[in-house]
Amino acid sequence: MSNKIKKIVGISLVALALISCQNKDIENNPTSSITTMAVLDTNTVYFFGHQSVGENITDGLSTITAKSNTIREFNLSNINSEKPFDSPGFYHCKIGENRQPMKKISDFISVVTNNPQISIAGMKFCYVDVVDTTNIAALFNDYTNEIDKLISNHPNTIIFHSTVPLRKVKTGFKTWIKETFMGKEYGKKDNIAREKFNQLIRNKYDKAIIFDLAKIEATNPEGTVTSFKQNNDEWMALSPAYTNDGGHLNDLGQATVAKSFIAFLSSLKQK
Repeated sequence: MSNKIKKIVGISLVALALISCQNKDIENNPTSSITTMAVLDTNTVYFFGHQSVGENITDGLSTITAKSNTIREFNLSNINSEKPFDSPGFYHCKIGENRQPMKKISDFISVVTNNPQISIAGMKFCYVDVVDTTNIAALFNDYTNEIDKLISNHPNTIIFHSTVPLRKVKTGFKTWIKETFMGKEYGKKDNIAREKFNQLIRNKYDKAIIFDLAKIEATNPEGTVTSFKQNNDEWMALSPAYTNDGGHLNDLGQATVAKSFIAFLSSLKQK
């Protein structure tokens, strides 16, 4: 390699280091306005369908509410014998299977349809449900078609929407070198796919009924946002402060998301 080429490569590396994974001040910091702990309405029946990251969130809810008995988990396969929703409270369960988003949608719709006493309900996909190879447009159309029919059929139930959770991505000199010269991929393409889906959700539905989980996950404790650049565009990623394994939420992540979730649920007005 000539000295001229080496110089060009060196300059490029410095430039990339300056622009890669910048933490910017996030507009409308989703946690900045939460100064006191909101509480769930004691006369409302809530339902949340989820999988693993959802379980992290509900664990956080149980922790910050001092393991209140209003946070109640049930097994979907035992729904007839367990009889949830008989009294007000926050009920949650695992729905469908990871990597099968349509099964999650189906299970969620079944629970809401068969339990008209539910006042507020929502579901979330997991990060493994939306990856680089996912047909984003098709999944979005399937989700909106089915959920919009549910909304139409149950006008007395508030249906909220959740953005897809993100994963932490690797950045820095070594990562750039491996990506550029060795063809390595460190989760950036998958996060881009998730954010493309999330943006479709943000564009379609009223902000007031969207729990923007991805944005909350990306917002660092000091109020900046974890992001990375790809093809001149900037994309959000899970804050390293909130995870130990790159995808699931640690104690701080659980508490942070749960605090925002309670505030969000408390803002929804029962119809």
